[in-house]
Amino acid sequence: MVTAERTPAEKAALMILAQRDIVPQSFADFCYFVTIRSDDPINPAPIPFQLWPKQEEFAQMLQEGGSYVLLKERQIGMTWLDAAYLYWRAAYHGWACGYFSKGQDEAKKQIQRIQYIHEKLPAHLRGKLKFMAEEIVGEDGAGIQAFPSTENAGLSYTLQLAVMDEAAFHPYGQENYEALKPAVKQIIIQSTADPNLGPSGFMHDTYFKSKRGEMPYQALFFGRGSRPDRDEAWYERQVKRYAGTPGAVQRLYPRNVAEAFASMVLLRFDREAVEEGRLACRPALR
Repeated sequence: MVTAERTPAEKAALMILAQRDIVPQSFADFCYFVTIRSDDPINPAPIPFQLWPKQEEFAQMLQEGGSYVLLKERQIGMTWLDAAYLYWRAAYHGWACGYFSKGQDEAKKQIQRIQYIHEKLPAHLRGKLKFMAEEIVGEDGAGIQAFPSTENAGLSYTLQLAVMDEAAFHPYGQENYEALKPAVKQIIIQSTADPNLGPSGFMHDTYFKSKRGEMPYQALFFGRGSRPDRDEAWYERQVKRYAGTPGAVQRLYPRNVAEAFASMVLLRFDREAVEEGRLACRPALR
């Protein structure tokens, strides 16, 4: 039997049906249809969300449903990836999601990013969501709530997904985590390190407890080199840019976990000289 050639309209209709079927099943495939704003301060134009290798790796891990503590270098596109993932879970899976940021402005901006993704999607892939300043409401309890890190943020909420972004800088990070922990299916805790805390604080402790297997999360480090468009020459330019702020480049773009969590005191002074001075100290007189 000879099958008649399909018309362009029929082909287009089949493509739409295929996309509607595939996108809820694959977060990475959903990202193919996502448009974001570029981080170019001079020309923040709409661009396709082309995942870098580290983003693609993390996108697959997110879809698998695990919970993670991610220590990272600065500006590697994770906030946009979070926005896309929150949308994907709320719009296609009916999840109640929470986004926890260090402040009110950051919470509102994330809702704006998610709305931007929604508005730029092809019409047939848009979820049934209603957008407000700090909340996105879906059907049957689905949606996305944005919380600044206040003492009671997330209290009494039952969430399937919680994202704590720049968690090292949350004034109530530990309290927010304790409120979330009993009633959340998947939690993502991510941040650059806070140099004022050094080897201490909620992010530091959670990362190393996860690393040691004391918490049920996988500890990840996406350090220097996570963005393929940053070569050594780019990092050298940052060294010159932050020449007046000792230790800034190590904290913002760490080569390893120890460098990320280094104390600001050690970053401001020559580490070997500090260590030599420590060893040369005489015991206290009794």
